[in-house]
Amino acid sequence: MSDPGHFIAAIPHLLGFHPTDSLVLVVTNDETGVVATALRTDLPPAVDEAEFVEHLVEEVHRAPANTVHLVAVATATTERRPAEPPFKPLLLQLVRRLREDDITVGSVNWASTITAGAPWRTYETAEHGVVPDPNSTVFTAKCTYAGLITHASREDMARTVAPHASPEILHVRAKRLDRLLRDNVEPNPHSIYDAITRAQRNQLHLDDDQIIQMGWALTFHSIRDNFVRLCIDRRARAAQHVWLTLMRELPAPWRAEPAALFAICAYAQGDGPLAGAALDSALESNPSRNLSALTNGFLRNGMAPDEFRGVLERLQEPPGY
Repeated sequence: MSDPGHFIAAIPHLLGFHPTDSLVLVVTNDETGVVATALRTDLPPAVDEAEFVEHLVEEVHRAPANTVHLVAVATATTERRPAEPPFKPLLLQLVRRLREDDITVGSVNWASTITAGAPWRTYETAEHGVVPDPNSTVFTAKCTYAGLITHASREDMARTVAPHASPEILHVRAKRLDRLLRDNVEPNPHSIYDAITRAQRNQLHLDDDQIIQMGWALTFHSIRDNFVRLCIDRRARAAQHVWLTLMRELPAPWRAEPAALFAICAYAQGDGPLAGAALDSALESNPSRNLSALTNGFLRNGMAPDEFRGVLERLQEPPGY
């Protein structure tokens, strides 16, 4: 990235969506320059500024790297080249605190929006310019080639993993699943294997009975855990399609298991933002599920996708498939 404008243009692809009224912290590894994590929070902060700053410093300490680049995305009060970009006292206070903790601060920038031609400006110098088209950079091309999707907004990304079935259908399915739980019905994992095979052929279609059967089977950890390693082999894309369909069609708390498996697939493929959205959905649906909490811990502490895939590779190959 040749200048702050190109760095700012990369932010939506790092987050997975186009941020607005946001402060973004991009944490990189000093030795390799690789991004360890990208954090986003609302502007203006919902809490006292000092509390806000301390919270962000704590989050940076959790990341396995020590160089931070800051980008504020917020509308300025004046046109194009404001004498002072918005939230300057807050940004400079955060910079001071990070440096007090011996954390290297790289660029500290502001942009009104992350769109082609939007103005940007640095907080610590007078440097300024305009943002290039975020859809036409080399970085964007690499993200597209890797299969990563950038959503129009955080809400748009959240809708990807939100329930698609109507509340009435979800209510009926919840009652049927409760009945299976009450009657302690034997689960049938073969319906899940069959669905993944059909997804590989682009022939996935699930009726109501199949959705119920599969949702019930995944509540058994001995069955669910057999599918974790599929998230990194040749069936990963097909499996991810199945998990996405189930998390959209199952009611809470049953949707937590396919949501966790979907997050594992997305994380292993390098799509941390989408994995985070799915994990938020899984933990909201059923906070007691350890698979969601464990995966969320890896993600929030900045484990690289390559390392995460290494964890999955050490798991036992699912039997009989």
